[in-house]
Amino acid sequence: MQLRPNRLWTVLCLSALILERAKMADRMLIRALAAFLSLAGASATAQTYDVIWYSMDGGGTSSTPGGTYALAGTVGQADAGSPLVGDLYSVSGGFWPAAKLAPAPEPLGRFYSVTPCRAVDTRGNGAPLQGGALISGIPRALLLAGVCGVPLSAIAVSLNVTAVQATGAGAITLYPWGQGVPGTNAISFPSSAARSNNGVLALAFDGTGKLGALATVTGAGSVHLIIDVNGYFE
Repeated sequence: MQLRPNRLWTVLCLSALILERAKMADRMLIRALAAFLSLAGASATAQTYDVIWYSMDGGGTSSTPGGTYALAGTVGQADAGSPLVGDLYSVSGGFWPAAKLAPAPEPLGRFYSVTPCRAVDTRGNGAPLQGGALISGIPRALLLAGVCGVPLSAIAVSLNVTAVQATGAGAITLYPWGQGVPGTNAISFPSSAARSNNGVLALAFDGTGKLGALATVTGAGSVHLIIDVNGYFE
């Protein structure tokens, strides 16, 4: 490969990487160098440079400042040692570890608002979903799809949740039905007092539109649940 004098940054990085004595031939390193050279910009100011030492199969050599250099052979794996530091770079010998990329978050979808509607009231009061108080430790599936303007294609709902008439202190956890119960709750409450909260909660991943509800109440007690829906995602 040919290194042009006006690509100072490329030469500096190449000089730093091959400054240490090579131990074993490793074609992975030469491919990494080639990729780096292809990405290096051509905007560096042309100056005199000096490749002090480099190693190929069979030994190393020195070069004189300036001019065009042609390197042939296989560059060996550099010894891991103290970092090589220059004005614009710091390079350590040894293999570069592969970077672990975090997975991209799943898109939540598009939000659609609906007229606020009481979808759940376990006390009754004419709500579409009733069913009586939640009993501590017993999960319940709430079919929100098809209720209060939430379509079957909804993947999450925006809602207000209220706990009332609790027989003891506790909490209610809401989660996508069919999934494991998360370690965080949607609302906590003292005995007898009403408490409210709001949020966006995912529905069942299997497309059934169900929301799981699990109450934990001291003394194996019970609590009534109210859910008002104000929008959904699909």
